[in-house]
Amino acid sequence: MYTSFSFFCTMLLVFRTSQSFLRFWGGTTNVYTMMGDWFDAASTVISFTRYSSAGEEQVQIFQQTLVRLISLLSAMILAELEGTEPGETEKAMHFELVDVECIDADSLILLKNSSQKPELVFQWIQNLIVDNVCTGVLSIPAPLLTRTFQDLGNAMIHYHDAMKYVEVPFPFPYTACTDILLIIHWIVTPIVVCSWTSHLGW
Repeated sequence: MYTSFSFFCTMLLVFRTSQSFLRFWGGTTNVYTMMGDWFDAASTVISFTRYSSAGEEQVQIFQQTLVRLISLLSAMILAELEGTEPGETEKAMHFELVDVECIDADSLILLKNSSQKPELVFQWIQNLIVDNVCTGVLSIPAPLLTRTFQDLGNAMIHYHDAMKYVEVPFPFPYTACTDILLIIHWIVTPIVVCSWTSHLGW
């Protein structure tokens, strides 16, 4: 009976540990894939400006604004993924950003008051790209530019996929059941060991 109970507790622990390991690597994979997509999208868009029909100053403004927004988006996403308790300050909010002071004050105030900060900055990036198609800064053929939006969209998918690890904890009933069984096992083990021994020294 005790052996079967010990085996059952062991299986519960093994399952819980394996699920924790899978959650850890799943979240890590999502974050690194997301960062790779951001870099790929930014790098691709900046390389597209070599084909631009606009002036050099317009191209420079677009490139610098894009990099600033990508930097800001990364910080907002990492802040959301921290999963801090209410009242705590996200460490990601103190990350060094790329020249965020050049973003207009009204936009920063809007971002501060927003409950969906990553989504808002993501929309700014998409708007920036579309607006500069009209100005001629991005005069690359549309099928090539589509790849950028695919990279941006994939990155946001990975972000929301990673958020499930923040918002959905390990099931409490399973955790509570495991803890209770381990406590019972801890109490029963000395009694069982005593019944197995006949000498006081053991």
